[in-house]
Amino acid sequence: MVAVKILNERHGALLFSVLGFVALTATFRDGIVSMVQQWSRKEYSHGWLIPVIASVLILHRRRGHVFAPGHVVVAGGAIVVSMMMLVVGVLSGIYIIITYGYLVGLVGLVGLVGLVGLVGLMGAAMGRKGLRRVLGPLLYLFFMVPLPHTFYAALSLKMQLWSSQLGVALIRMAGISVHLDGNVIDLGTYQLEVAEACNGLRYLFPLLSFGFLAALLLIDARWKRGVVLLSTVPLALTMNSLRIAMIGIMVEYHGIDAAEGVQHLMEGFVIFAICVVVLLAEVWLLLRIGPRGRFLTPDVLRPRRADFIGLGNRLAPVSL
Repeated sequence: MVAVKILNERHGALLFSVLGFVALTATFRDGIVSMVQQWSRKEYSHGWLIPVIASVLILHRRRGHVFAPGHVVVAGGAIVVSMMMLVVGVLSGIYIIITYGYLVGLVGLVGLVGLVGLVGLMGAAMGRKGLRRVLGPLLYLFFMVPLPHTFYAALSLKMQLWSSQLGVALIRMAGISVHLDGNVIDLGTYQLEVAEACNGLRYLFPLLSFGFLAALLLIDARWKRGVVLLSTVPLALTMNSLRIAMIGIMVEYHGIDAAEGVQHLMEGFVIFAICVVVLLAEVWLLLRIGPRGRFLTPDVLRPRRADFIGLGNRLAPVSL
């Protein structure tokens, strides 16, 4: 009875949340360190932002929640699964299994005592309804985990070939004779190789995470949110192919030096920024189809005093 009473009090829940988070993080530290090291690569450099954004979303979604007993069965099951993943990861030496196990354990911890209390600066046992409110931001954390090397290599090869094929199709639409041999674009005078660095994954991975974030903030029909998320793949592929086509066209008409200038201009942040603008335009158009929904960006970015102190007596109608 004493333990239950402590968990139902703000400071007791906060203390339990902090201790649980520290213990979980220390237990899975090898997987976390391995993940953070991968964030130095351009494909995963957005990983630094995801925990911050997820924290802001959790802070927003706990507005007006109530104290409720944690859902012990679901939360406990998640923690048990995470520990099993830890054992498998350690024995196999595959650190990504440990990393995913950490995130599963984090979900379990939130369901049990409300880690939302740590991130949202207030302790509270969330219960089933509270877990549902923050499940979207918790799932968003999975986008900061790098892909297993085998999957990455296979996807990289596919993206190289698809980008080459679509890029060549665009070059031919410009009236230029071109031949494609695997991932080598033969323009006659010059040959361009679509190397691994040009596979488009440095745009795809951040854009996927941004698309999931946009879908979370889009309060509208589920099919619209699905369209936003799924459209990130063809969008990244198309923009990367367009960049390759522009380089080929510049080589044909202005030589290799001009093409290198275009390559440096149309890579990295520039391509990603264009993709983000197109994706936001897509959201704007979807909001005007059927019943009007809304995009939560201004509301999320405008902190309230109640986010940090005070509690409401009822759950606010926030969609996942």
